[in-house]
Amino acid sequence: LCALLQGDAWPEVRAAAARGLAGNPALAGCLAKGLQDPDQGVQIAAATAAGRSGEAGLIQGLRALAGDPRGPLPARVEALVSLARLGDAGPARTVLTTHLSKGGIVPLARAAVRALDLAEAPDDRPTLRAALESPAWPVRLAAASALVRQADPDGLRRVGALSRELGGRQGASLRALLPAVGGSEPDPADVDPE
Repeated sequence: LCALLQGDAWPEVRAAAARGLAGNPALAGCLAKGLQDPDQGVQIAAATAAGRSGEAGLIQGLRALAGDPRGPLPARVEALVSLARLGDAGPARTVLTTHLSKGGIVPLARAAVRALDLAEAPDDRPTLRAALESPAWPVRLAAASALVRQADPDGLRRVGALSRELGGRQGASLRALLPAVGGSEPDPADVDPE
């Protein structure tokens, strides 16, 4: 598999080799080459496999891929998520903080929310709550889903308040999330006025 990933002429074969390496942590180091492959599909497969391998030695390569502004966006997205699986949510925090202060690439910000959700660090909940104020609806919805999944009390109140504030499909989408934790919309008296 390592030889195929590093030298086969066909990107489909290299991608399949990367997927195959996910199940063999002893050979996970071979995935580093796949993270630098010129083919986007191989990069995605290698990033996914790296996250599932548990091999911390791949963090540097994943960080390089996630932070490459010229890199293919789907591969950068997968690298952010895989970094969180390996216990490194720092790049996701940076991406989401930058998105919230300056705007930015919505798919990457959504991936950052997903990564912070995977990391499940209580220290990241304020950042997820702040993402409810993103100008991009997909980022707001992803943050709401993460906060509901983590059953964050303050997040649930904010999601409830936001669901009442927004009309139409957006508000309905948020209200649909709330019963997922076995509750219902928070009592308006409990909602933080901010």
